[in-house]
Amino acid sequence: MHLILTGATGLIGSAALDAMLRTPEITRISILSRRPVRMAEEAGDPRVQVLLHQDFGVYGPETLTKLAGATGCVWALGVSQNAVTEGEYKRITRDYALAAAEAFAGLPSAQQPPQELVSVTASQTAPSTTPTKGHAPFNFVFVSGAGASTTPNPGPFVPLYGRVKGATERDLSQLMQRTPALQAVSVRPAVVGPAGHTAILPYVPTVPGYVDCVRRWGPRWGQWAPGWWTPTRELGGLVTQLAMGRVEMERIRGVPRGVEFVGGMAVLENEGMRAIGGWK
Repeated sequence: MHLILTGATGLIGSAALDAMLRTPEITRISILSRRPVRMAEEAGDPRVQVLLHQDFGVYGPETLTKLAGATGCVWALGVSQNAVTEGEYKRITRDYALAAAEAFAGLPSAQQPPQELVSVTASQTAPSTTPTKGHAPFNFVFVSGAGASTTPNPGPFVPLYGRVKGATERDLSQLMQRTPALQAVSVRPAVVGPAGHTAILPYVPTVPGYVDCVRRWGPRWGQWAPGWWTPTRELGGLVTQLAMGRVEMERIRGVPRGVEFVGGMAVLENEGMRAIGGWK
């Protein structure tokens, strides 16, 4: 099984990479990154290929050829709303995710014969694709966040990230409806922390002291208010299973709380993720 990962130098991306490396059924991991990924380099795993990719809004034939055969993606690419302008945040969060979902849905499976691949950009709409008979749709896992709102006009108290991530979820749902070869799902982690996740600690980006304190004390939050704590080990495992297509939709629909459906796309709040993953 071949999976794609973005955001591998970040906290959630590192967690996903660790889970993928620990999953023997995954035979190939393609990481799209603007810079080298130290965790991947030091893992020394022959299954991993890091593709240096500067523009996440464009996927040319050469890149798509290297990604051919992939059946799922964990889209953990992101940036703080405070680090860029509003326009840049929208482009990075929304436009890049949509361009990737469109492009990846058209990837040939490992069993399909080679075909001509054309470039897909964030400003284009890729032609509608239909999965080959007998093959499942491409699984695209979008990492959103707690506080995202899919309401078209959420009001002034919803922060920029909540509006943009929510709008991205709506757009992914619409893309999925017109693209039979795409199965998208969104996850909304809350306070994400790597406490006890020793495999990724050397690679976790440095963060302001107060944020680091919150992450380290997160396990206590998990005891007092589990709905607000998202441990990286469990989160990485769940998004990997979703990208592999190992979590059936019937199971998601059976979760009593913490799951929202936007069109036909499942949006998993932290409470829903904990229920599906069996986190304590």
